[in-house]
Parts: sequence; structure tokens; C-alpha cells
Amino acid sequence: MLELVYENVPTLQEEYEAYIRGSCDEEMEAMLVHPGRGRFPRTLYWFNNLGMWVSFHRPQGRFWNAYGFNKPQG
Repeated sequence: MLELVYENVPTLQEEYEAYIRGSCDEEMEAMLVHPGRGRFPRTLYWFNNLGMWVSFHRPQGRFWNAYGFNKPQG
């Protein structure tokens, strides 16, 4: 079940990122495209068993977590 988190967000984000980095099968660089805002180079963390990737970004004190289901081709 999803739950909104209001306290300790920076600490929880750090723990989440550490878990993803330690659990992924592959780390890769790719360009993510945000419609209307441009292209951004990001590190993606690929999971073979799930067939998905996760990426993180921290713009101006916020936390941005992106997910995708196609493995980028290098």
C-alpha cells in the first residue's frame, strides 16, 4: 500500500537510493526526455527480473524518482 511521507524525507530518500544502487543488475548512463523541458543525462539503475529501470534527481531541494520499462540501448 502506498503511503504519503511527511517526515524524514531526505533520510528516507537516501535509504531508498542506497537500496536501489545496491540491488540493481546494471548501472548505465542515458538521456531522459521531459516533454516541454528538454533532455537530461541521468544514471539509470536496471533490474533484469523486473524489466525496469529507476533514476533519481534532486532539483532545488526536491526529490524526483523516475521509472521506465524498456532497457535503453547504448
